[in-house]
Amino acid sequence: MPSTTPISAEPTAVCVPFSQASPEQVTQALDTVRQAVGPQFPPLVKETWANAIRALQPDLWVAPQTVSLNEPDLARLVQHLDGLPAIVNARAGYGRGKLFFTRQPMNCPAEFLRALTEMEAHPQASGPAVYQLVTGLLRARAEADELNWAQVPNPREDDGTDPDQARAALLARLAALDHARGVSGPG
Repeated sequence: MPSTTPISAEPTAVCVPFSQASPEQVTQALDTVRQAVGPQFPPLVKETWANAIRALQPDLWVAPQTVSLNEPDLARLVQHLDGLPAIVNARAGYGRGKLFFTRQPMNCPAEFLRALTEMEAHPQASGPAVYQLVTGLLRARAEADELNWAQVPNPREDDGTDPDQARAALLARLAALDHARGVSGPG
């Protein structure tokens, strides 16, 4: 049951289900919400606010001068925004000035690396299917060109190495294994 207490001060407000609200009413509600709770958040783009209200689809309280939400729906919206990764990171001290766009570590599973080491010791010991499986998985991790927001300026692999150097070293090991097996290119 919706609360009859909208966050606006207008007592003539009428409850309108989100699905029946006009785009202008939704925009007005967003403006009211941003004014009411915006200061408790780091700067957010308008689209973040719009996505949050579209995701929750709260009833809107429409009055002649304002459109707003009731207190429980406003609390749900605040809770939803509080859970967004951008907000969590900003509150943890990784605001816009402390986030860096960089390649992430490969975080290559130890099992893959152990299999590669065994194959390097005995290049011809495994069959073609095993060889292709192991080298294919390793190449996919090394060659994936994923650029992501990192929380630290220079993310490291699990062993502390630079991700770009680790990728280059892994690809060099795979090329040497290809050569030892007599395979031309990715096998």
